[in-house]
Amino acid sequence: MLTRRRFNQLTLAGMAGLATGPVWAREAAALELALREPRGLAGLAGSELRRGLIWNIIMRSGLGQSVTGAFGIGRVERGRTVDVFVSKPFRVAPRESEFPGDSFFPGDSFFPGDSFFPGDNFFPGDNFVPGARLEAAIELRAPDGLMRTEEQTGFFLAMMDARGEASCAGLYLPTTAG
Repeated sequence: MLTRRRFNQLTLAGMAGLATGPVWAREAAALELALREPRGLAGLAGSELRRGLIWNIIMRSGLGQSVTGAFGIGRVERGRTVDVFVSKPFRVAPRESEFPGDSFFPGDSFFPGDSFFPGDNFFPGDNFVPGARLEAAIELRAPDGLMRTEEQTGFFLAMMDARGEASCAGLYLPTTAG
């Protein structure tokens, strides 16, 4: 259950992140994921949200060397995962780098036009080790984090070690029906 004290802590942390630049999922993960300009996603839906996410996502390896990673995203509706996408593996550099492109991201049909990011939320994150079954890790983790924020619809974005062995970071992006 989300207590008033925990809610205030999360709200302040989220506001600080929005004010200071990119919003990183977790600093301690071996593979890290952030949104460059989260406010730019406010009000976006469907293919516009897809393009906005591709442009906004930045990532890095926290291991001090390049590693092979995979991007995963889960779509959650009414508290359950309804769609999962895991990209082909690609190299993730130790420095901040942009998302490698469209071919590593789900298509327009993954982003329904009737749900949009309201822009008044912050991005709670999770740190996890996915294991060998990356799709199953996304499917299980996606609704859990959104439910902790008392939202039931949205996306879980994660940067994962392609082998499933290193700690990874993910962000929850709650959406609202429009």
